[in-house]
Amino acid sequence: MRKTLALVAVKKRSESPGRVQARLGGLRTSLVIAAVLYVLDALVLDQGVLAILAVLIVAVIRLPRAVLALVRAGWAAARSHALTVLIYVLMAVSVLGTKYVNDRIARDRADVVIAAVRQFELRHGRLPDRLEELAPNFLPSVPRAKYTLVAVFNSFTYDATPGRHVLMWTALPPFGRVTYNFEQGRWGHLD
Repeated sequence: MRKTLALVAVKKRSESPGRVQARLGGLRTSLVIAAVLYVLDALVLDQGVLAILAVLIVAVIRLPRAVLALVRAGWAAARSHALTVLIYVLMAVSVLGTKYVNDRIARDRADVVIAAVRQFELRHGRLPDRLEELAPNFLPSVPRAKYTLVAVFNSFTYDATPGRHVLMWTALPPFGRVTYNFEQGRWGHLD
């Protein structure tokens, strides 16, 4: 009798090859979607919003399914749901990590540009009208602010008007811009 119950339990837990292929296909689909979301959110939009939304949606849908499958049929049945959740969590962590690194790069590069502008000011007695005036004497070339695929979001902007010179870049597209005012010697935010 015990052997029969054990065989029934083993048979119930084992999956057909077709079902295993379907689970693997679902994981591959999740990996492709997560990769596309990473590129879109980290390298194009530079926000992190899509990654957070994807994790919330997956947590609401797949996490309860994983728990139910674990309770009803054990780890083997819950594994694909749990792996899907893990894929999206890792994608979100990667997006937010890339965003953090990009923001640090932009701040470090801004410090280099600010130092070059100050050297220009010492030599010429005025602030430059354009960042391009810094090359090649003070900078080899004007650096990109950060690594994104959209030129508007990865460039420094320099606003030079009489009595006001401001360096800025987009930290959180489309508007969240970090600024540095040369006359005041202060960091700020616009938008």
